Amino acid sequence: MDMTKEIHQLKIRLKERKVIDKAKEILAELKNISLAEAYQMLRLKAMSDRQSIETVSRSIVTAYDLIQIEKGKSKNHS
Repeated sequence: MDMTKEIHQLKIRLKERKVIDKAKEILAELKNISLAEAYQMLRLKAMSDRQSIETVSRSIVTAYDLIQIEKGKSKNHS
């Protein structure tokens, strides 16, 4: 694999990790659970829906942002 492709893949993984971390923070805050428990919830949901953790996380972040906008409290989570 050449260096350019490797850098591109690392950038993609970093973006995915950021979305997952934001989703964990949202779940932990809303459900009053630890980040580890939030990650476990994401993992189980992803497995049951046969989706990636990143896809499930992106849905959570998007929904949270929509709710915040409707409340007039836009938080930049995406």
